[in-house]
Amino acid sequence: MLGGLPDPDPFPDWLSEADLDYYTAEFEAGGFRGPFNRYRAQQRDWELLADYTGSKVEQPACLIAGSLDPVRAFVPGLDLYQQAGAHCADYRGTTLIDGEGHWIQQEAPAAVNEAIEPASVMPSSRIWPSLASL
Repeated sequence: MLGGLPDPDPFPDWLSEADLDYYTAEFEAGGFRGPFNRYRAQQRDWELLADYTGSKVEQPACLIAGSLDPVRAFVPGLDLYQQAGAHCADYRGTTLIDGEGHWIQQEAPAAVNEAIEPASVMPSSRIWPSLASL
């Protein structure tokens, strides 16, 4: 499952030994069943949410993500961030933080906070460009 991911040495600053010990103990106690069930339920989500097909998120929205997030390339040949705002009525843009991965809030908290502030207060016409224009 983790075959394509790098094995960091040393560990990044945002993941301390205490953090790792905590997560290890939690997974040893509860296993991976709960986290895996979230992914196993995806087909059920499609069934339960069918009535929402074609709906748009009406609240202001943006995407803040790491440029190295492996989720971005889960579908070979497709950038899953390319149309992040496709189902949003007030999409305020995409911020990709260079050199960071999936746990963006832990990896680059200052950059995340910097990206959140303008998205929360400015009209969408004054926010970052969409990925299509980058």
